[in-house]
Amino acid sequence: MKNLMLLLLLTTVQLIFSQKEITGTVKNDFGEPLFGVNVIEKNTKNGVITDLNGDFIITVEEGATLIFSYIGFNTIENLQNFQ
Repeated sequence: MKNLMLLLLLTTVQLIFSQKEITGTVKNDFGEPLFGVNVIEKNTKNGVITDLNGDFIITVEEGATLIFSYIGFNTIENLQNFQ
């Protein structure tokens, strides 16, 4: 039983370390912040929206791709891997 508990603990620790917190600001072409932009980790239901200053914080898996979408604008897929 102790081995199983240790295995579960090590698995949990590994999952925590395989995630990364990403912060950013979304702005339009004029440098104005955009409120309410959807920021979603690709192929997941993990997502946030930008605040009044266009800022966001999201915790994603290492190597994740973020998708940014906003009504009236083209959807952008960030091709940079976060590592």
